[in-house]
Amino acid sequence: MNLYEQIVEKQTELICRFLPDGTLTYVNQAYCDYFNKKRSDLVGKSFMPMIPEEDQPKAAANLAGITPENPVSSVQHRVILDNGDVRWQEWTDTFLYDENDNFIEGQAVGRDITEQKELELALVDTTQLFEAFYNDAPLMMAIVGFDGSATRMNTRICDVLGYTPSEMKTVTLEARYVAEDLLKRNAIWGELVEQGGAQTCELRMLTKAGDIRLTEWRFTADQSSQRIYCIGEDVTEQRAMQTQIRMQDLQFRQIVEAMPDAIVYANPERNIMLVNPSFTRIFGYAPDDVLGLPTQVLYTDPEAFIKTGAQRFNPTSAVNYDAVPIEFRRKSGEDFLGEMIGVRIMDADGSVIGYLGIIRDITKRVRLQQELQDLNDQLELRVEDRTQEIRDLVHKITHDFRAPIRAINNYVSFIEEDYSAELDETGISFLTAIRENTSYVGSLVQDLLDYYKIRYNQSYTFAPVNLQQQISAIVRRSDSNTLGTITVAEQWPSVYANASLLGQALSNLLDNAVKYKAAGRPVEVTIRPQNTDTHWGIQVADNGIGIAEQYLEKIFGKFERLHTQQEYDGTGIGLAIVQSVADVHGGKVDVASKLGEGSTFTLYLSKDLK
Repeated sequence: MNLYEQIVEKQTELICRFLPDGTLTYVNQAYCDYFNKKRSDLVGKSFMPMIPEEDQPKAAANLAGITPENPVSSVQHRVILDNGDVRWQEWTDTFLYDENDNFIEGQAVGRDITEQKELELALVDTTQLFEAFYNDAPLMMAIVGFDGSATRMNTRICDVLGYTPSEMKTVTLEARYVAEDLLKRNAIWGELVEQGGAQTCELRMLTKAGDIRLTEWRFTADQSSQRIYCIGEDVTEQRAMQTQIRMQDLQFRQIVEAMPDAIVYANPERNIMLVNPSFTRIFGYAPDDVLGLPTQVLYTDPEAFIKTGAQRFNPTSAVNYDAVPIEFRRKSGEDFLGEMIGVRIMDADGSVIGYLGIIRDITKRVRLQQELQDLNDQLELRVEDRTQEIRDLVHKITHDFRAPIRAINNYVSFIEEDYSAELDETGISFLTAIRENTSYVGSLVQDLLDYYKIRYNQSYTFAPVNLQQQISAIVRRSDSNTLGTITVAEQWPSVYANASLLGQALSNLLDNAVKYKAAGRPVEVTIRPQNTDTHWGIQVADNGIGIAEQYLEKIFGKFERLHTQQEYDGTGIGLAIVQSVADVHGGKVDVASKLGEGSTFTLYLSKDLK
């Protein structure tokens, strides 16, 4: 072994010589040890199979790029060991040429750079990860030199300020701060440059569109690199929400404090955690007297505390916002009747975090209700007494009126029988007028008596009534058919009613339909049924003179007449009687009319009568 080989064999680097086709002509011991092979297994064979296929083109290209002018080059590639491990190597190749520039032999010196390559790859991955995190982070990030020059800004800053990344290259952060806030930021940076450390502050920034965004920044100074690292967040919406929450909290507190009712908030164990000023006014306790105590101290009866807890203040009870009366006890020991609404307070997950009780002192209200009830009882007695007086008075008036009316009629008859031959036409007309007026007064007295009997009689009974039969009988008894055509529907329901009152009301309606006929036009009356969800209706429609719209509400009053006695006879009480009959039957009377064309009256009877 010559001196060269002795020196080469002692080297720790991998050394080999090879022919132009890659066949190894020499390898040192370090090379053999690295690949765990004998020299005889390596020499005479190409080194290319030990290189992964994907790296072979790179190794071949490196060899092909060596020329007599540039006989030395370096290349990095992987190799595969016998045990399957993949390692990285770095080789420096030197080519030997003859005097005619023909490639004679190559010599390579290599070393294992696996650990270095792994560090490089890890650094690349870390750099890529940092770049992805830096650019895609939801926070604004910037690196600024102590001289104020921005060396890096991420895309979140562009998003917040409304610029594209290319536009942001020409925009400085200083230009986007509100003037007053830029002064504040500069003061903070001055301290950081001199003293180092970190500081946090809120700064207003202007967007490209001119809007103001509120941002929160964390500035950290690095004295060694002469840089300030900036991490910021757009807190515009967050601050607006916080402001809204504070306003709502303030409004809630003002509402709670202004409420006239006592407010008691208790934790899940029903220990008092909060009370309002009205609680102190009603119960007499100062807040410090009861905070932390069980709400049981407010109840007169411990059983009521337990019962209320079971009904209102437990996680499984049904939600109920109805007020419940409870006996409470003041600090003075005085008991009072209160009215409480108790509800559970839930968190976002539906778990009970407390209970709220709204308590009203109803002592005065109960006393007033009792006084009102006593007054109503007295009024009912007075009304009953007065009603009886009215009944007695009406009965006495009608009885006393009938006697003189009969006497007047008798005297008229006596005069007609004994003195008619001695009376001229004027005298006879006077007697006729007397008889007509006494007849009118008699009808008026009878109608008045009928009206008050209906209005003040509270003991009516109801029974099934066949409307078809009753209406047909009323039509037969009247003289209406001699004055025109009366048409009655064929299908009628059986209803519950007082047959006597119903017959009187229907007779009045039919009499009116015939009485108020239009001149030169035959009477036409139609009686038909009506049906709603709650009432049966009897409709009487005529083609008479009709009623002007402004009088439709007036016609149901007592003694209300729209025409003189000479034009149409009557007492003016008929429709008032119809209305009273409707009231007795839980119904009403509707009227529709057009002057000159006729009227339609509908008497409704409740379906619930029994």
